Amino acid sequence: MTTADLDIDDLVERMDLEDEEDVREVVGFFLEAAAPRLADLQSAIATRDQANTKHHAHAAKGAAKSVGAGVLADHLIAIETALATSDWPEIESRGALLLSSLAQVEETLATWIPNFEPVE
Repeated sequence: MTTADLDIDDLVERMDLEDEEDVREVVGFFLEAAAPRLADLQSAIATRDQANTKHHAHAAKGAAKSVGAGVLADHLIAIETALATSDWPEIESRGALLLSSLAQVEETLATWIPNFEPVE
């Protein structure tokens, strides 16, 4: 299943995952780790802390790209790009979309794997 939110086909191929349980585990761990990272990023954006915004955006971008969370990764790339010119309105606009993009990743996975629940 490939959507803009989560490219499961690419994830399965790149990581050589064997079944739904492998996908559930990999994406579940991503979702569990991403939520606090994005909350930290949003806090850094709210205070216009350029160093921490850059740090959290870069780390979250790598994680999002690794699981195929395309839309989320695009927002994070846009934040990194906007940081180069201190375009805080763009950074704040993209930052406001992060948690909803993460929720879309979870919804996409739930559609692919019925009764999906992130790994606790």
